[in-house]
Amino acid sequence: MLFKNVAGQTVPLFARDTLASPVEGKTGDAANITAYVSLDLGTPTATTNAVVEVGGGWYGVQLTQAETNANTVIVTAVSSTSGIVIDGRGGLTSRGAIPSDAFGGSGGLPIYDNVEAVTTGLATSEEVQINTDHLIEIKGANYDEEIYALDQTVGLSSVVAGITGESLSELATVPTATPTLAEAIMWLFHQARNAMMDDDVSAVQQVTNDAGTVIGEATRSTDGDVFTRGKFAAPPTTTAPPTTTAPPTTTAAPTTTAAPTTTAAPTTTAAPTTTTA
Repeated sequence: MLFKNVAGQTVPLFARDTLASPVEGKTGDAANITAYVSLDLGTPTATTNAVVEVGGGWYGVQLTQAETNANTVIVTAVSSTSGIVIDGRGGLTSRGAIPSDAFGGSGGLPIYDNVEAVTTGLATSEEVQINTDHLIEIKGANYDEEIYALDQTVGLSSVVAGITGESLSELATVPTATPTLAEAIMWLFHQARNAMMDDDVSAVQQVTNDAGTVIGEATRSTDGDVFTRGKFAAPPTTTAPPTTTAPPTTTAAPTTTAAPTTTAAPTTTAAPTTTTA
């Protein structure tokens, strides 16, 4: 198989001398051989490069980049020497699906081991690693998660260990009908560990968090024979009572000014006594 649209690839050719008895590989015939290339079953054209001899009847021709730019490449050759038949070569190219660069190099297929990281396509601060537990890890500034077990025995045990060592956050409300695994586990945990209240007055069953705050409640009822508990839902929001406005302040009555004091009338002096003659 050839890499598509890549220069410097050599196609081997074998020349047989049909006039020899027995038939054998023909040597020393490179100058008489002309190679042709057909792209995607098109008309064959002579190759840019000349055929070179390898030995033992084997020859080769190196193709240019343009001579491999097709999904199907067929190389044939003819010799001007009588009785020489040359076996051609043909097949599908990689069509760009397989990198043409060296394995483990930039642009090539990665080589994995327990310490080598592959960073192609990721940000500078991110990388994909194969760790010592045979797990693929994506590592970055915001995450460090094991995502796939390569080894089902060692890897699965490591995944389980990672799950069992992970802390789960408390729920703030009742999970939906399609919860995550963590939400489903924590909902059961809340009911098993935290306080649950059965209110006979309001006929509800309540689930609380660690602080005692109600995060879900369900109605319950009975007809004397069958006890029914409804679906858990978030508790209704309690509306705060309206604020009472203080009555207006009463203004004190104005102070009455005292009446002015009345001055007593002056004392009348008695008339002098008249002496009789």
